[in-house]
Amino acid sequence: MSTANGPAPDNATPHANDQPARPAPSRFLRGLLFFLTLSCLVLAVLWIALPRIAQELFVPALARTLHAPELSMDIRGAGFSGLDLGEISLSSDAGLAAEAVLIDWSLSGLLRGRIDRIRILGLSIRVQKNVDDWDIPGLPRLQKSSSAESGTMFLPWVDEMSVEGRISLEGPGLGHSFPFSVNGGLDEDAGIVLNAETALAGQSVNLALKGNLRQNDFRLTCVLPPASIAALAGMVPGLDALPLAGTVRAEAHASLPPNQKPVLEARLGLDSLRTMLGDTPLAQDGNATLDLAWQEEPRLSISALSLDAPLPLTLSVADIRANLEEMSFGCSWDLTAQALPGFAFSSPPRLAGSFELKASKQGWNMRATAALDALEARPTQTPELVLALDTTTLTLDAAKGSSGTRVDGSLALGRLRVTRETLGATLSDLNMTVNATAAPDVSGTIRLTGARLEAKQPGMALTTTRLDGQCAFALAEQLTLSGVINAAARAGSGDTVALMNLRLPLAWPEPTTASGSVDLDLKWKGKGLAKISSRIAQDLHGASLDGNLSVLPVAVRAPLKGRIDAKNISGSWIEMKAAQTITMPGKLTSLLPALGDLSGSARLDATARLDMSSGAPMLPADLKLTGLSLAHTTSELTLSGGAVELAFSNLLNMRSDPDGRMNFERLQLGTIILEQGDIHFQVEALHSILVEGCRFEWAGGRIGSQAFRINPNVEDYTVELYCDRVEMAQALEQFGMTQAQGGGTANGRIPVHWADGNLTFDNGFLYSTPGEKGVLRVKGTEILTAGIPPGTPQYGQLDLAAEALKDFTYDWARIRINTQERELVVSLELDGKPEKPLPFSYNRDIGGFARVEASSPGSVFQGIRLDVNFRLPLDQLLQYRQLLELMKNGG
Repeated sequence: MSTANGPAPDNATPHANDQPARPAPSRFLRGLLFFLTLSCLVLAVLWIALPRIAQELFVPALARTLHAPELSMDIRGAGFSGLDLGEISLSSDAGLAAEAVLIDWSLSGLLRGRIDRIRILGLSIRVQKNVDDWDIPGLPRLQKSSSAESGTMFLPWVDEMSVEGRISLEGPGLGHSFPFSVNGGLDEDAGIVLNAETALAGQSVNLALKGNLRQNDFRLTCVLPPASIAALAGMVPGLDALPLAGTVRAEAHASLPPNQKPVLEARLGLDSLRTMLGDTPLAQDGNATLDLAWQEEPRLSISALSLDAPLPLTLSVADIRANLEEMSFGCSWDLTAQALPGFAFSSPPRLAGSFELKASKQGWNMRATAALDALEARPTQTPELVLALDTTTLTLDAAKGSSGTRVDGSLALGRLRVTRETLGATLSDLNMTVNATAAPDVSGTIRLTGARLEAKQPGMALTTTRLDGQCAFALAEQLTLSGVINAAARAGSGDTVALMNLRLPLAWPEPTTASGSVDLDLKWKGKGLAKISSRIAQDLHGASLDGNLSVLPVAVRAPLKGRIDAKNISGSWIEMKAAQTITMPGKLTSLLPALGDLSGSARLDATARLDMSSGAPMLPADLKLTGLSLAHTTSELTLSGGAVELAFSNLLNMRSDPDGRMNFERLQLGTIILEQGDIHFQVEALHSILVEGCRFEWAGGRIGSQAFRINPNVEDYTVELYCDRVEMAQALEQFGMTQAQGGGTANGRIPVHWADGNLTFDNGFLYSTPGEKGVLRVKGTEILTAGIPPGTPQYGQLDLAAEALKDFTYDWARIRINTQERELVVSLELDGKPEKPLPFSYNRDIGGFARVEASSPGSVFQGIRLDVNFRLPLDQLLQYRQLLELMKNGG
């Protein structure tokens, strides 16, 4: 080939200045070096640009995938040894964020699917309570792709994983935050091991997870070491203010074997729980545990739970049954009280029962039973009081169906006996049933049936012949009640019987418009004594009474009014007022036929008011009888101008106020006449009357007594009557010497003795007033010589005394009064002289005075002493026997 300058040189001809040609390997090395250099430059550029590329491309793509448009992620570095991610946040208010994520790997490890370490630092999880749900704000909700292929999931091999962070709970009443940490790893066979630790309110909680992700085989263990109940309760709204003490412990083991049912074993323990329920302390004694084992079906067991307060109780639950297929649950239980304050038991009270709950096609069925064992108790304050209760049973059945819920319950109260010494009461056969439905409003009926009450005390008994009631209730916008109570009772004491009937309609909240009634009949030997008949009507605060009290024998009829305040018992009262004239005998003859001879009248004014204003029942009462006059022909008893005044501050105590009074103008009993009587007395109890003092005018003078008591159960009394300036002649006249006359007064004391139904005088005496002479004229003295043979010295002495007493002036006199064999013996001792000569002269043959003929001048006595006895029938003088018979059997 030639060029423009001449022929081309001949390359085949060697030149002396030509260099030798380079071998081929040197060019390869230069190419390889260039490639390596270029590769290093490319890799360097990629290593430098990769975080930015990922920031610009990967993060937006991930945000679109997670539906988190505000996702932010700081990719601080990425290389052959790992990945360094800075702060990660889903959004500005997201509930999930991390300060850093560090991932360490090697190229050789990545080729084998191995990651050396994953560390998540500063993980923050914020959980919010929204109504009924818990939510993590900003957390994306991933949707499973419809084109995802099923198959074995690729799982990297992670030698070490660790997470450190904090969980926050937010919501109404919530503001808790607690740290947590997780450590573990994932091996090449997909075996995972995780250990987590956290602290709830400072109380440690440990969790451990072991399993295989490919085989779906997992085992979880959760352990709560003994922790403070108070600290844990502070995390729960509503419990943070509750005073609590004690510890709780828990341990749970759960496993999910492949192709098998899950297995769960758990234990919960409670130790020394202390709290307050209102003002009542609740204190656990010792510890209690709950064990749960669940594989084919759940099995529960609970140890006995014992309490120290408010009462020493022990609750045991046994035979726990649960069946998920049948949706049923059942158990039996036992509650024992070791002691109850204020009572001493022969054996600890025990309540035992069972519970069954089972689902049905339309809802569920429930049945509960309970039985209280027979018990006997004594109040510690009154150990003589004994309470005995036979076995009491309770059943409750409930069912929920398509038409609503129905509840049926029954209570059979065992026989209840209350005894105290000679007093006793028994309540038996009380049954209560409840039938209710909820569809959707609640309505039903409560019934009380079969109850019988018996009460006894010496001499008195009470028995109910009817005690029942029923109440219909409804619960819609408010609870409404409507029912009636019925009661009938009979009380008896000897020949006295009281019959009571009550019918009381009730309603709430609006009172019923129907009126009830209460009737009380008091009878003696089948004959009416008194009757109460009243209408009883409910009002807004209780009930009102409007009726009458009738005392049948004397035809007293008094209006009776009252009010029962159910809300404020102190506002309750019942009042009776009587103001009328009583005429006798009235219907008293139906009770005591002998009172047919009784006549009289009086003005009655009486008031009584049962009052609750002091918080306890009080019954002040006043009784006044004026213008009282009585006359009884058989007993020769007459009374005129009488009055009785008696007041009670509280009649329920049967103790009247002091200084009750009975006055009369004139009282005659046989030959005894008392005038201007004034008796002060006080009723101390049903069995005791204190006579504070008596004052009478008798025989022209005055007599009285000191205080003494009258007790119906006492048959022996002695009352001393003190006499002041009594006219001697009138006193003798009232003692049976009906023709005694004269002048002169006497003073003394007359003891009156009452024993075994007999009235006697025991060494009573009257002395003439010192320095005062008197005259005594007694007619009918022939009784002194009756039965004595004439001509004897004794006859002559008594005949002389009888003659002298016809007109005798005495300087000194004494009367002795005694009783011998139901005869009144009046001994008359006189020292003086007869006013006239006596037709007597001394007879030497008989050694005494003998009566002479009327023609004889007789004898003049300047001074003699007379001592004579009069024997008189006491029963006829006082006629008290007729009064006794009258009071005992009506004549």
